Parts: sequence; structure tokens; C-alpha cells
Amino acid sequence: RLPVPTDFSKWREMIAQDSRPIELAIHSRVLPLSRLSQWVPALGQLDPISTGQIDLQASGTYADPIVEGKLQAKDLRSPAQPKLPSAALEMSMNARDGGLTIEATAKAPDFAPALITAAFPFRPAAWAENPDIIKSEPIEARFDLPRLDLSRFATLMPFAEKVSGIVTGNVQVSGEITKPVVKGSLALNQGGLEFKNSKFPAIESGTVAVEFGLERIFLKSLKATVAGGSISGDGSLSLTGAVPTLVDMRLRADHLPLMRNDFLILRANADLRLQGPFQKATLSGTVGTVDSLFYRDIELLPIGTPFTGPKAAALPKIEPPLKETAGLPEPFRNWLLNVQVRTEQPFLIRGNLANGQVNGKVTVGGTFAKPAPAGAFTIKDFAADLPFSTLSVNNGTVLFTPDSGFDPILEIRGSAEPRPYRVTIYAYGRASDPQLVLTSNPPLPENEIMTLLATGTTTSGLEDPQAASSRAMQLLAEELRRGRFRYGKQLRPLLKLLDRVDFSIAEADPYSTDSYSTATLAITDRWFLSAGITSAGDSRGMAIWRFSFR
Repeated sequence: RLPVPTDFSKWREMIAQDSRPIELAIHSRVLPLSRLSQWVPALGQLDPISTGQIDLQASGTYADPIVEGKLQAKDLRSPAQPKLPSAALEMSMNARDGGLTIEATAKAPDFAPALITAAFPFRPAAWAENPDIIKSEPIEARFDLPRLDLSRFATLMPFAEKVSGIVTGNVQVSGEITKPVVKGSLALNQGGLEFKNSKFPAIESGTVAVEFGLERIFLKSLKATVAGGSISGDGSLSLTGAVPTLVDMRLRADHLPLMRNDFLILRANADLRLQGPFQKATLSGTVGTVDSLFYRDIELLPIGTPFTGPKAAALPKIEPPLKETAGLPEPFRNWLLNVQVRTEQPFLIRGNLANGQVNGKVTVGGTFAKPAPAGAFTIKDFAADLPFSTLSVNNGTVLFTPDSGFDPILEIRGSAEPRPYRVTIYAYGRASDPQLVLTSNPPLPENEIMTLLATGTTTSGLEDPQAASSRAMQLLAEELRRGRFRYGKQLRPLLKLLDRVDFSIAEADPYSTDSYSTATLAITDRWFLSAGITSAGDSRGMAIWRFSFR
């Protein structure tokens, strides 16, 4: 029962002055919420079992009404997320004595409830006489997020083996209806993430503290540990009409693991800052590799595999990166770069064949869409132990230029001395299409040089079956001595004592018709002592002084 004016053009006067009582009651049955989707399209995304019920009563007068309402919704669930627990919502409204209060509770099984409270004036008579005062009415509201256990949501992350952490937060609204002041905070404690892919290290002891409002979002702190390294950060993002305008973020890392697989460990310290207008911010700072290692064992003598002569020398090609970062949206593609990537500690190269280190620095400029690196990394103290010689890199450079991008230019020179030859190796060109030149003194074709490096002799030295068998035995002995076979690593500490001893088995003497099995001890780089014995039992001892022409 609702009073109506005799003249509807004077409805404002009626609301402000009519003292006749009003009586309104709305009671619904329990209804499937999906049936209301034609009026509220979002309800069409709910499971058909989701239901709701409403009760609303109004009494008093238009000028001073009393309104009581209650809304209940149960089994709220989305078919798109069947692993999420169902939720229930209860909301009550009470308006009397010029004020309106709203209380709402959201519940889910085994979760603490989320609470919403709000209060603001409810003065229909005053608003009817002067509608403009609605804009300046004060408002107070608060939303409290309970202790939310993230482990319950692990099933929603297909890449995660385990998720942990407790999230808490709240949002407070004050000020005027048309000019609200919003303040909120979110906090994560004891955060952790374990990936199903073991190549990615677990994130532990994660904490995040965020404060936000309508004009700015503050990242108060960000901390986490990752496989013995740590990461921290803070910053802010300014907003105008919910649109980002200014950004100022800083990220620091200490021995943070960037990559790890069967042959590479890459860690870095970092101090990066993203600052400036959001549409064209600049990422600047430094990234320095520390405690990084490339380790690869290579089997030069595969047991049980027929040996074929090596083909002409060639280096593996590396797919060049795209000139532009595909799919990077605006404005991120326009952000500027000014980051220096360097080796704070030498990047180590280790393995059963090679040892060395890499040093250098590269400054990455340009934009996110078109990065422009400039700088170089140098290879230092690189030595690869071949079966019968050592490959030494006198100098090596990996050069980055803005024109080449992340397809660097190689300039690497090395040499080896498988007696009686001296081999020079030169690698050059883009990493995506490297070129390799092998030369020797005395001169040999490139495929012969590859045979020489792999077996210690040329193909002519393998034509004689007895010589080939002797060379195979010698190669087997060298591989065993260097610890490259199974159980060889356990014996390596003992066999290391023989590193300065060179063995040969039934090797033909170029100055006679005899074949000697010899052991040669390197006293210095020039002086050697050699002892040998023939199959007939004849022996010899020599003191050798070596000189070479370059």
C-alpha cells in the first residue's frame, strides 16, 4: 500500500511532506539465479544449482521510512572453475532514523567469512527538496578479507605442485558519495610455490605488503628466497581515473637463480628500477652474474659405436631472436631500456674436456620491442683437453652491437699441438651462422685436421691395421686416464698424478723401423724425459729439448 500524489508533477512535495503511512512487502521463493540472467547477464555464468532468496519490508512514511531487507544466495559456483568450493552470501539492509546500514557476509566451506559493512545517511525528504545535497553526503564502508589459505587453490594452477601462504587485507571507504576516499591493504605471509617442472626452483618465505587507493598503489615490500638466493622490491604506481600515469618500481636480487638445467647454472645480482610516465617508462640498472657455471662432459670415444672419419669442420647454428618482441602490447613495447649486464664474478666453464671463464659487460638500450645491446664478453684461460693435445684459446670475443641485437658476432682464435702438427682454429661470424676455419702446420685438409684432433693422427696413420689398433688402445688409455669413462671420476684424483706424462703404445719411430711404447714426462714446457720399449724388449731413454718456429 503506497500513497500516490493527485498531481504526479508534485511527487517531491509528497515525499517531503506526506504523512500517510506506507506498507511494502516483497517475499520471494528460493529461485535459481540463472533464471534472472535476462535482467542480470552476469548471473548466467553461475551453476544452475546456485539459488537466491530475497525479503524486503518497508513501513513508516516517505519522509521517514523504515526499510528492512535480506538477501540470501547459496551454492554459488562457476562451471568454469569446478575445483573452487561453493560459496554463500548473506546481506542485510536496515534504514531508519535518517541512516542506512548494510552488512554482508561471504562464506565458503573451511574458510573464514569475508565481511562487508557500510553506513551512510538516508534522508528522502531532504533529498527531494534539494537533490544536490546527495553528492555531499558522507559515506563509510569497510571490507575485511579473512585469513585466506592459498594452499586450497593449488588445483587452479596446473603448473604448481604446491602453493602456500596466508593472504589478509581490507578496504575502507570514506568521504563523500561523489568524492570517495578509498584506502586498502593486502598482505601475503609465508608464501611459497613449488613447480611441477623441476627446472624451476621453488619460491619460499614470500612476503608482500601492498597499500592502495584511488590515486596510488604502493608496493611497500616484496621479499622471497629462491634456491639460496633472494629477491626484494618496493615502489608505487600513480593513477588518474583508474588509468596508470606514473610508475616508480625498484627490484633487487642477491644470487637469484635465473636458469638451471643439466649443464648450466646461472645466478645473478640485480638492481633494477622502472621509472617515469607509464606510457614510456625506463628500465635501468645492473644485472651481474655470480656463481655461474657451464659444465658439460663429452665422450670423445663412444664405446660400441663404429668410428667414422669426421666431416669438414662446422659449428652449430643458433636460431637468431626475432627482431621485435612478438605480441608485446602497448605501452610495454615502448618502454625504454638502459640496463648493464656484466659478470660480477667470472662465468666458469668446466667439464671433462674444457676449463675456462668468461668476463665482460653489455649495455642494453633501445626499447622492450627493439632492444639494442652494445658490448662484449671475452673468453679467458680456456683450455680443452683433447685425447693427445690441448686446445687453448688465446683470445675470444663475443661482440654485441645494436645492429646485430642478440645475435652476437663471434671472434675466437685457438690452437692445439698434436705432435708433430700445430693446429690453428678460428671461429667468426654471427652466432646464428658461425664460420669455422681450421689450418695446420704442416698443412692438412680440414677433415684431416678434425681426424687429427679426435684421434691424434691423420687417416694415413690409421691405414695400417696394427697402427690403428695401437692408436685405439692409446686413445682408450688416454680417455681412462682423464676420468671420462664410468668410474673414471672416482679414480681421477689418483690418475691426475699422470697428467704431465704422455703415453704412446706401439707407435712407429719416424727415424727407424722399430715401434716403441713410450712414456714421456714433461719437466717444463721445453724439457722432457722419455723412456720406451719395443716388442722385442729393446729399451731406450731420451732427454728432449723442444723448440718451435711460429
